[in-house]
Amino acid sequence: MLTKEALNSLDKRGIKPGLGRMRKLLELLDHPEKKIRAIHVTGTNGKGSVCAMLEMILRSSGYKTALYTSPHLLDVRERIQVAGKKINLNDFDTWLHTILKKAKSLKQELTFFEVLTAIAFSYFAHRKIEIAVIEVGLGGRWDATNLIPKPEISIITNISLEHTDYLGASTIKITKEKCGIIKKNGICITGLEQGSLLREIRENCRKKNSKLITILNSKTMPNCNLKGFYQAKNIQIVLKAAEVLKKQGWVIPERALIQGIQNVHWPCRFDWKKLKISQKEIPILLDVAHNPGACLGLIASIKKTKFIKKKCLLIFNALKDKDISSMARTLSKNLKLSSILIPKLKTLRSSEVLDVKKIFSQFLNNSKIYTFTNFNSLWYTLKEHKNSLKFNWILITGSHTLCAEGLKKIKRSWIG
Repeated sequence: MLTKEALNSLDKRGIKPGLGRMRKLLELLDHPEKKIRAIHVTGTNGKGSVCAMLEMILRSSGYKTALYTSPHLLDVRERIQVAGKKINLNDFDTWLHTILKKAKSLKQELTFFEVLTAIAFSYFAHRKIEIAVIEVGLGGRWDATNLIPKPEISIITNISLEHTDYLGASTIKITKEKCGIIKKNGICITGLEQGSLLREIRENCRKKNSKLITILNSKTMPNCNLKGFYQAKNIQIVLKAAEVLKKQGWVIPERALIQGIQNVHWPCRFDWKKLKISQKEIPILLDVAHNPGACLGLIASIKKTKFIKKKCLLIFNALKDKDISSMARTLSKNLKLSSILIPKLKTLRSSEVLDVKKIFSQFLNNSKIYTFTNFNSLWYTLKEHKNSLKFNWILITGSHTLCAEGLKKIKRSWIG
């Protein structure tokens, strides 16, 4: 079976919470997860940015690092990196087919994420990395990454409602699931500052005899290559994690700390580009905000710019399990929207464009709302009818899949 066909077949299996299949698979692979030291990161938003910054700091400190994140933007191999470079195609193919061959004896269907996690653990162990930064895929307790025996640090960035079908319909239930990554006698850092969710994390740490570290707001922080108002808390989490690692014996020079935060690259997080349309440079913002909490953070960041008062052309769609109504309300009430373009996403999980249009219509009377069968037809319309749409800037948001489509198009016309 070809690699693309194998991945497509796995992707159709969906999400299946539970660690039983993964335990058996890792046993067949001689437990690669036990051969790597790791930092384990969960949270509703910000976990990818935290992972990227931590990996960059450790790499700048001279360590052979690994990074495992999800989802990807342009290439599935982005998820699995060693020393800042994604796994090469030959190694990816080899590990994929090795794992699928061994999995046949399990007599259970593995999920897409389980197979990728097994590839990551196996590849990292094979490359003899010194430390890996591992992002949870979904929740924590039943996530395939949660077979790391004892991380150097467990990090919970923040918590809001998302994936309620799997994690529970309240933030308390979601917190309990994410607390599953806290290990006995370990260390947990959280960006939560107060309230019932922090109390839940504290109680979980108490039961497991784990040390809980919370973040104090700091007015002095290094400049970060990642923009966005919401990155301030992520940077504080990263700085605290670096402090803990140094106490554990990891050598992290001050210059590496600053370089790591200043030089980190994590696309489509409050990511401004310029697009040339009809001989004009149009500012375009890509942000993977895909839940209500992330949309609030996005709006807070836009409010710090001049664009909050300028006419915006919004390109939006989200996966069908997301709270699109809350996201639409936030975007509609805070942005000066001239038009909304809604394309069908290139995934089986895409929301139906007419359903999304109906939701936005509840909040907007004057904006023009258009739907498209795919992103290509949207992009053609944008270029051909730019003048009639009348906008000053473009925002692409709602999902990783949508931002990936936008990023591909922009790269061909990118002038800044």
